[in-house]
Amino acid sequence: MNPLDSNQVEALFTSAQPKRRLIGAQALAMSSLMLVMIISLFGTRLNVPEAVCLALPPIALGTIVLIGWRAGRRRARCRDSLSRVWEHLQLDRPADAEAALCQVMRFPIQSDSDLGQAMLLLGGVAERIGQYDAAVRAYELMMIHEVGDIVQLQEAQVNLAEAKLRNQELTDAVNLIQRLAQVPMPPPIKAAFELVRLFQEIFMGHAADALENVDERRAMFRKYLSIRAGHGYGLLAAAYHHAGQGDAASAMWLDATTLSSSDRLVREYAFLAPIAQHYPAARNPL
Repeated sequence: MNPLDSNQVEALFTSAQPKRRLIGAQALAMSSLMLVMIISLFGTRLNVPEAVCLALPPIALGTIVLIGWRAGRRRARCRDSLSRVWEHLQLDRPADAEAALCQVMRFPIQSDSDLGQAMLLLGGVAERIGQYDAAVRAYELMMIHEVGDIVQLQEAQVNLAEAKLRNQELTDAVNLIQRLAQVPMPPPIKAAFELVRLFQEIFMGHAADALENVDERRAMFRKYLSIRAGHGYGLLAAAYHHAGQGDAASAMWLDATTLSSSDRLVREYAFLAPIAQHYPAARNPL
């Protein structure tokens, strides 16, 4: 398998886009079926034999059912495959996730929301393996072509800000974060955004800013981020540490490592290495 870079992201996006030819064929089929129904209803006026008029409706109905069944089956298979990719990422198996996702995206994905989910997963895979240029390109393609629903597009913008931070595109990342701070978001997306903003604040040495509204942030992480809340707790531990609040940092690091191992936290945020060395971790992380 070729390394996942920006060029491969663009190639996968191109191959996964709905094909106009297929859409045109579906429209032609539906138009033909409508014509058949019209003939069946008004066939006697058009001198069409009665036997033909009686046979056409069940044939048309059966064809419509078959077309719908096949489209539904394709979409169900696509969603099952995307669910497996998501599971691979949750279990920290990015190579398996990449292989499965590349297989899905070799073919057109007709649903806009499914294509949006595929692109979000593609960006997530790229981030997990450290290919941040590829991640940035995946999220940018989503926004340029307006792929996915409004929530997916907001998620792509939040993810883009994080990918740019990790890719050292700091000015673009900060500007994007400042814009997103003014945008209303659903609570789960808002929680993910606050995690990215917290990452930016710690990464850029703004510990005091990171501790503003700390209780609200912690509650948001706990409610909406599941195990990823541990990432937020780990970042808050770093903020407390840099602010000279050792006891609070130790307690927060214990909470963080209850949800995620210290090794994984350091792998996710390299600047947490001194925190991991300084404070004890939970004995049995999830």
